[in-house]
Amino acid sequence: MNQERAAIFNTTEKMFHENHLHKKGYDQELLNRFYQSMAVESMVAHDSYCCEYFPGSQPFPTPRQNNSFVGAPQHNPVQTINVPCPENCRPHNLTGALALADWTLC
Repeated sequence: MNQERAAIFNTTEKMFHENHLHKKGYDQELLNRFYQSMAVESMVAHDSYCCEYFPGSQPFPTPRQNNSFVGAPQHNPVQTINVPCPENCRPHNLTGALALADWTLC
């Protein structure tokens, strides 16, 4: 994996000097515009449900807590995931209390 810290820093400086919009989804627009080309070659993706579609993705290192997900709004507990993740998207080196059979909600 290539970590081009200078390129990341320079891109961040450019991004912060933009005249920003305050609208829903603007953060994703910024990430696409400024970081997509860089991320394609140097990102690490944690995906517990669609790992077969994204080669190189890794399972989360810890099980899901409180039926929530990374990035879930804490003020809206209705947004939860109750579907077990596929076994091949779960960590493969689990033992003891974190046995694979017990790790269903990734």
